[in-house]
Amino acid sequence: MSQERRIHARFPAQTLFVELRNEPYAMIDISAGGFAFEGWEFTPGEQVSAVIRSALDGQDLAVAHCRIIQVSGSRVSVAFVDPHLPLLRYVIGHIANITGVEPHLLKRAQGR
Repeated sequence: MSQERRIHARFPAQTLFVELRNEPYAMIDISAGGFAFEGWEFTPGEQVSAVIRSALDGQDLAVAHCRIIQVSGSRVSVAFVDPHLPLLRYVIGHIANITGVEPHLLKRAQGR
């Protein structure tokens, strides 16, 4: 029996796309740990730079350094390598928008 590898919950990413090697790819899902997209010619272990963009507003973007974790048919799964705060804010903001849940985890506590 296969055990779930991801520790972060996955969320739909239909309103996002990712640019890798200067080519756009449709995203499938996203989490705080990485994302999956539809693509070809990627190799597990390969490190790539990614630009995640909103399909609704192409100027709304985040940059990420990623490692290809798994390739299964046209589904490519990647993990963020050393995710930074602007990237995590972007991902959590997207998740908040599609779930309707306020992203309180990244707000500063009053008095700090």
